[in-house]
Amino acid sequence: MHEKEFASDHASEASTDARIFDAHAEARRTARPQSSSEKRPLEARPRGIPRATLRPDERLKLDARFRAIHRQGAWRKGPTLAVGTLPNALPHPRLGIRLQRGLRGSVARNRAKRMVRELYRANKTAFGAGRDVLVVLKRIDGLHPAQVREEIVRLCNQLPRP
Repeated sequence: MHEKEFASDHASEASTDARIFDAHAEARRTARPQSSSEKRPLEARPRGIPRATLRPDERLKLDARFRAIHRQGAWRKGPTLAVGTLPNALPHPRLGIRLQRGLRGSVARNRAKRMVRELYRANKTAFGAGRDVLVVLKRIDGLHPAQVREEIVRLCNQLPRP
């Protein structure tokens, strides 16, 4: 008697199992295939509005330049980050991002770096032209983009202009 009850319970579970092939569902899925453009239309950017990007020439890449900013640069420090700067001979600013040692969790570290890069893209004028800016994150837990933006803009405005 127990085997019959088990068999009937098992049969009802199998009919609702999503992994079992359902020919009718497959026919509904392929009845009208969608192209990628139908799924999500591309948003057009209005003419005259510059694209907010971080070009390769706007990034600090050389370790020697990072060391020069650490040694000779002007620094302003806040509760969650520090900003250092040195003049460069370019018409645009360059951004470098570092994190203090011991900040654990790669997901949180990468999220914090993405946040700083996005703030740079949106607020390039706050960083000032003709200088290299190094942002050192001291704390990454519980960062809010508005808080980081306010602190970066405040610290960059306190730095000497080239």
